[in-house]
Amino acid sequence: VDVQLRDYRDVEGRHDAVISVEMIEAVGAEYWPSYFTALRRALAPGGRIALQAITMGHQQMLHTGATHTFISKYVFPGGLIPSREA
Repeated sequence: VDVQLRDYRDVEGRHDAVISVEMIEAVGAEYWPSYFTALRRALAPGGRIALQAITMGHQQMLHTGATHTFISKYVFPGGLIPSREA
């Protein structure tokens, strides 16, 4: 087991498994495509990704992205809690 604590954009090599814990919320919606590209790039053929995230309803996510809430200001500034549909 090789545990690495680093920025997702700086991961080197290909791995049998990649685990992401509550990272997608902090990345922010505009960076989700590059985030998922980085996860795929780090994965060896036949590997698996485990992605754990806080989620909310889709309409709530759309509304939250356009407002300033406690979570968007203090917990995930610049980020967004995704919906399952997002």
